[in-house]
Amino acid sequence: MRTCVGCRVSEARENLVRLVATPDARVAFDLAGCSFGRGAWVHPRSDCIAKLARGLSHALRTSIVMSASEIHRELVLAAWRRAQGLARAAKRAGHLVAGAEAGTAPWMSGKVAIAIVAEDARAAAMHPWVREALAAGRAFIGPAKSILGSWCGHEQVAVAAITDSGFAKALVRTIAIAQIPDPTLKSREVERVTVVG
Repeated sequence: MRTCVGCRVSEARENLVRLVATPDARVAFDLAGCSFGRGAWVHPRSDCIAKLARGLSHALRTSIVMSASEIHRELVLAAWRRAQGLARAAKRAGHLVAGAEAGTAPWMSGKVAIAIVAEDARAAAMHPWVREALAAGRAFIGPAKSILGSWCGHEQVAVAAITDSGFAKALVRTIAIAQIPDPTLKSREVERVTVVG
């Protein structure tokens, strides 16, 4: 069990994300769980990120000079980097199939755990198996085709099918974290964080 620095509610660590202090009085998010040093935990939610800045210096026992918006941006960038690493690891392990056509056979044989549909892949989203996956809640919207392509080792990819449940679960959680809205923006405003491929 860990306590969220934002809302002060204790939960199992898999429901929170860990952050650590950096030497320049900032924070870095440890989504892979491999950073050493004193850390703090927070729910990956806008309301907890908004409250985080107040208790962070105390929790990390060092001065932190970041706004809630800056902390949010670090979390989003860390989540996109983690998603990229997970997708590349899934590809190396043979658990990622790139492309709508290539994903048909794995979907028909029941091997697709989850599909990632690029946010700018309108045509691919109309592919029969992708529509089925979306309707079944087994597909979600990810980054642009160029970014998804870089994860898969191609120039552009509209759909990537993940055939391993462990990779699928980790990717769903990580991309959901990457899409958390900035707590300092009004609901009408939308912030686009550039994802590096």
